[in-house]
Amino acid sequence: MYIPRSQFSSAYAHLKANASPSTNSVLILCALDIDSLCAARILAYLLKRDYILHQIKPVAGYQDLEKVNETLVKGKDELKFLICLGLGGLVDLSAFLELSREGEDGVECWIIDGRRPWNLYNVYGGGKCFDDGDIAEEMAREQDAHTLLSHSSSRPLGSSPPPLGARNDLIPTSPSQHLPSEPQLPPPKASTKTLRRKLRRLRRKHESTIQKYYSQGTWYGEPVSSLLYSLAADLGREDNDILWLSIVGVCSGETYGRTITSGPPRITGGGWGADTREDQIRGILKDEVRRLNPPDLNSTAAMSSGNANGVSGVTALQTTARSPSDTSIRISPEYRFMLIRHWSLYDSMLHSSYLGTKLHIWSESGRKRLHKLLAKMGFSLSQCKQSYTHMDMDLKRTLKEKLERYAPLYGLDGVVKEGFVRCWGWRGCLSAADVAYVVGGILEIGKGKKLGHKGVSADSNEEVSEEVGRLEEEKEVDEWITNFWDAYDSLTNVEQLKSALPIAMNLHRAILRTGTALIEKRQIRLLKAFRLAVVKEGPDLPVFTHPNALSKLALWISEAILEQEREASKRKHLPLVVASLHERRGVYVIVGTALGAEEESDDDSDDDDDELERKGGRNHFGIAFQDVANSTQARIRIDSFEATVVEVKKDDLAGFLESLSLNLNLQ
Repeated sequence: MYIPRSQFSSAYAHLKANASPSTNSVLILCALDIDSLCAARILAYLLKRDYILHQIKPVAGYQDLEKVNETLVKGKDELKFLICLGLGGLVDLSAFLELSREGEDGVECWIIDGRRPWNLYNVYGGGKCFDDGDIAEEMAREQDAHTLLSHSSSRPLGSSPPPLGARNDLIPTSPSQHLPSEPQLPPPKASTKTLRRKLRRLRRKHESTIQKYYSQGTWYGEPVSSLLYSLAADLGREDNDILWLSIVGVCSGETYGRTITSGPPRITGGGWGADTREDQIRGILKDEVRRLNPPDLNSTAAMSSGNANGVSGVTALQTTARSPSDTSIRISPEYRFMLIRHWSLYDSMLHSSYLGTKLHIWSESGRKRLHKLLAKMGFSLSQCKQSYTHMDMDLKRTLKEKLERYAPLYGLDGVVKEGFVRCWGWRGCLSAADVAYVVGGILEIGKGKKLGHKGVSADSNEEVSEEVGRLEEEKEVDEWITNFWDAYDSLTNVEQLKSALPIAMNLHRAILRTGTALIEKRQIRLLKAFRLAVVKEGPDLPVFTHPNALSKLALWISEAILEQEREASKRKHLPLVVASLHERRGVYVIVGTALGAEEESDDDSDDDDDELERKGGRNHFGIAFQDVANSTQARIRIDSFEATVVEVKKDDLAGFLESLSLNLNLQ
C-alpha cells in the first residue's frame, strides 16, 4: 500500500502509539547518499523528541541488505517498524527481508525512496510507500493492472525473489520478468472459447501496461529529505535545523545530475515559478526560509544589502554572520561555481562542471576563454587566484553585476541563480551546495584516505582470486560505513564541515584531471548506441571506485560532450558509459548516464506513452544492464541501489560492452 502526503502525520502517530517504550523497536536502514543521510538526521530528530528508541543502520547495497536481514531483522521479536530511507523502492523487499511472522502481524515496513520506477508489489502489496504524489495522481492504470493480475494468480505480481547466488549474482530492479501464470478460469457460463479469448486479451493489456511502466527506465521523484520535512511540518516540528537538512538533501541532487522528473508541479508560486517539479519543491523551501527567518529590519547589514531573505539589492555573497549567535538561513545570490567562499574565484570557476564544460576548460583555448572573461569583467588573475575572502571588496561587490553582463557572451546564461546560505555565528557561512559537495566528499573518499594511493598494478594480467576479492569488498564496505558516520556527524558540525573542505576540493581536482586527460587523449570512444570512457590508470584511479564519485566524473564528461555537440549543431546525443578499474578487487565499476539523450524527440507521435518515454531524466541503462547480465556469460553484479551502476570482472569487460551495445541498438 502507499501513504499519501496528507496521511504522513497519521502514519507517524501510528508508529508513536505502537513503538515499544523500553526496547529498540524501530530500525532505520539508510542508503549511503547525501539525501538519505539528511533524511535520517531529520527522522532521528523527530523520534528523539518523542523518546522513541531507534537504531540507524547504513546499508551499502543489496548484499549488505541481506546481512542486515540475518543480523537485525530475522528473529528479532522486538522489532516492529523497519524504515527504509533511499532504498528498496525499485525491488520487492520481501525477497530480501523476513518481515512476516507466524501468528503475528509482522514487521511494518516503510519505504521512503526517491528512485523510480516503484516496484508495484511494494506499492500495492506488502510495503508502505511514502507517496510524493505520483502514485495517487499518475499510476491509476498501473494500479488497476497490478490488482487484476495479482487476483488472477496464486503469486502476486512482482513477488518473485531475485535469483541470488545464481550466475552473475544479479539483483533485478524490475519484477516485470516475473509475470503471473495463466489464471484459473471460472466455470464457463458463456462460450468457453469467447471467454478465454477475452481473458487473454485483458491479460495482455494489463501485462502491457505493467511492462510499459517498467520499461521507461529509471528516474527520480521527490528527495526523501523533502518528504521528511513535510512530515515534520505536519507535526508542527519544523525549525531551521530540519529545514536546513532538507535544503541540503534537495540541493545534493544537482551535484549528481539527478533531476526530479516524477510528476508535474501541483502548486504554483514560491518565488521561482513552478515550471518543473523541482522548481516547485525549491519554491516551497524558499517560502519556508522566509517564514522561519523573518528579516531583521533593524539590522544595519540587512538594510545595506537589501532584503535579508531575498536577492533584490544584494550584490555580494554572504560570507559572514550578522552576530555571534546568528544561525539563520538566507536566500542569497549564488554562482554556479563550487565552494567559492572557501576557494579562490579562479579555482572555483575552473572546477565548476557548468562553467568548465561550456568554456571547454580542458583545452588551452578553453583556459584562455576563462581568462578573457575575467579580463572583460576587469578582474586581474592575481586577484582571482587569491582566496575569495581576501579579494578586493569592490571586486566582490561588482561580481554579480559583471557576470550577468559578460557571462552570456560566452554562453553562460543563468550563471547567477538563487540559492541558500546558512551561518553559524562567527564560525563561518556555507551554502547548501557547499555542504553537499563536502558531505559528498566525505562519503566517497573519507577523511583519512589520500588521493593517489595505488594498489595492485593496473598492468597486471593476473586475475584477483575470489577470496581476495571478497575480503577487499568487505574492507571497502567497512570504509564506506565509517565514511557514513563521519558524514552524519559533519552535517550538524560546522567545524567538521570546514575541516573537510579540502576533501571536496581534491575530489573535484581529480574529476577535472581525469576528465581532461580522457578528452585530450581522445580516449572517449564513439560506439553505435553510446559513448564509452574507460579509466584504468593514473594517480586518481582509486577515487573512482566509489559509484557516486564515478557518477560525478560521468556527469562532467557528459556535459562536456554535450556542449561540443551543441556547438556542432548535432541534434542526436548518445548516452555515456564510464568504466573505472577497481584494481584491488579485479573488477570494473561502470555507470551509465543518459544526460542529453532526452533531447531527442519524435514530433510525429502523439501517443501518451511515447511522450512519457521522452521525458527528461529517463535512464535506460538499468534495464540494459539486467538484460546483458541475463544473456551473457560475463561475470556481472548489480548490487547498488542505483540501478545504473554495475560491476563487471576485469577480463569480461569487452564481452559486456559488446553485448550492451547490441542490447541498446535493439531497443
